[in-house]
Amino acid sequence: AAPHHIEMDKRVIGTRPLTQGELARLQRSLGGKLKAVEPNTGKQRLTREVVARQGQQAFRERLISAYGKCAVTGYVERAALQAAHIRPYDGGTNNQVANGLLLRADVHNLFDLGLLWVSDTYKVQLDPTLRQGEYGTLHGKRLRLPLAKSDWPSTGALAAHREQIAMRTT
Repeated sequence: AAPHHIEMDKRVIGTRPLTQGELARLQRSLGGKLKAVEPNTGKQRLTREVVARQGQQAFRERLISAYGKCAVTGYVERAALQAAHIRPYDGGTNNQVANGLLLRADVHNLFDLGLLWVSDTYKVQLDPTLRQGEYGTLHGKRLRLPLAKSDWPSTGALAAHREQIAMRTT
């Protein structure tokens, strides 16, 4: 089967310089086509960075195994399911199932943009601007949790996401 490619805009939460090893791997994965962008050229540019996320496929497979379907919608088509980090990806050290949610691609985008978040009681919360639209039925819905309680989302990570990404305190 042909691979699926989905493009979504994401808000940048923070950045860090690439290590020499990451830069070398990225250069190899792009076939030597990595070019530097000159700063202060007077041009505004929209730059899309591609980062080879170490362990991302294994993380997704563990989330698929734990959840089986989108934790919010129950959607099961694997091609549309993505591994969402609750605390932002930091180079592979936080690829534990308890720091992830298996989400349908559009729901993942809402989560990353802070328009959807999860309460400490595992209830989906939506930004008021989305509550009257097609996503409105998700507001207040209980998250579908993995069978193993050790795989449940970390309430600490969910609180950090609410405070840092969604800018909510409840």
